[in-house]
Amino acid sequence: MPSAIRSSRVLLPEGVAAATVTFDGPRIASVVRGDGSDAPASGILDVGDHLVAPAWVNAHTHLPMSSLRGIGGAQARKGNVVEDLWFAIEAQLTPADVRAFTRMGALECLLNGTGAVFEHYYFADAVAQALLDVGLCGVVAPTLQDRGGPGATAWEAQLEATARLHADAGLAEQGVVMALGPHATDTVSDELWARLLTLPDDLPVHVHVAQSPEEHGRALERGTTPVALLADNGVLERRVLAVHALYVSDTDRARLDPDRHILGHCPWSQAQYAFPAPVERWRADGFGVAVGTDAGACNDSMNVQQELRPLGTAALYGVTDRAPARAAGVLDADGLAADRQRVWSAHRTLAQPAWLLDTITSVPGAFHPKLPLGRIAAGAWANLAVYDLDHPAMWPAPDPLRALAYGDAASALHTVVVSGKVVGEVGSPRALLHGDEVRAWVQEAHERLRALRIRASV
Repeated sequence: MPSAIRSSRVLLPEGVAAATVTFDGPRIASVVRGDGSDAPASGILDVGDHLVAPAWVNAHTHLPMSSLRGIGGAQARKGNVVEDLWFAIEAQLTPADVRAFTRMGALECLLNGTGAVFEHYYFADAVAQALLDVGLCGVVAPTLQDRGGPGATAWEAQLEATARLHADAGLAEQGVVMALGPHATDTVSDELWARLLTLPDDLPVHVHVAQSPEEHGRALERGTTPVALLADNGVLERRVLAVHALYVSDTDRARLDPDRHILGHCPWSQAQYAFPAPVERWRADGFGVAVGTDAGACNDSMNVQQELRPLGTAALYGVTDRAPARAAGVLDADGLAADRQRVWSAHRTLAQPAWLLDTITSVPGAFHPKLPLGRIAAGAWANLAVYDLDHPAMWPAPDPLRALAYGDAASALHTVVVSGKVVGEVGSPRALLHGDEVRAWVQEAHERLRALRIRASV
């Protein structure tokens, strides 16, 4: 197992440069710029001119829901798929199911260059153990709900698990830490908000906010809004990852503080089941944007890097509706082109590779005080991904950042390091799948999924 990686192209906070990155257990011990020609070669993995980048941070996942991939089909997109379909299936889950299914989602993440996830799901102990099984880092937010949903009868146990696992120093040293996981503003009572905020102040909050018209409407029935409910219950005094935020007004956004609160965005999931959030307004207001895949059930892929292309170009998809003018039955091409230019000028900052990459590295990576991620710097977690820029999927890569943001980066993945350890083999992360233990995990997941579908009648 190497104790350091050396390359002529390392993506450091200040840009791409030649450097040697050394590990001390699961953390980066030092970053020494230069070609390292005068340093001893023992224990150093020299990857030549391959690009060494921070491993991705997937800022919002439900890993066990990869087991529901494809369930419901196009029909499920018509309404509130969370309440109409998934809640009924999830009510039949056992902790052993969750551990088995989490492993599968975690394996997919690793093989796409992801080193850490922000996971929000039921059965905290099973989720945490599955991350340890696979070797993926995570910020685990045990789902808390008492006003409906599969966890409504188990919130006390999940609150206890949150506190217990948060106090487990050994767990944190393996790259698994905790966050508070209230489900959403319409499934958590005022009383539960008060209870969860009695837990230590260094537990940040990971919550769905204004994710559906139903949630928004239920808040309005109480004479308030989802964001105002968070403020009234004292939640906004903490660090908060507010995910989706689709039904949030300018007035409500002003209640949030960019110094404490980041906004979670799941482009492809939202495009399929709702609509893309107004990220350009978030950025203009100074908010950090953290990108996640959401679940395999609503995304079909846990490759968070592939979320960057729709994020960078989504605004242009509405151009044809904004400029429908026709003259004598002929499409107004000049009008469309002018409108495209106007939209591009207003939103071009979202297309910048460096900004896009920050949404899956440094922004979510700085969120949790116990797990510094997403940067190649001394003291950060030793989660790295090495890419072959001569791979046909990325060649010729005159701009490595653009290749990394917009290319099919997973195809060019050479080596993955998580917590200072190589995933699979040097040059072959997929070798991880060839072991007997992983084959047994896959078989168990198949068997448990078959049994779950029988119990849930799907």
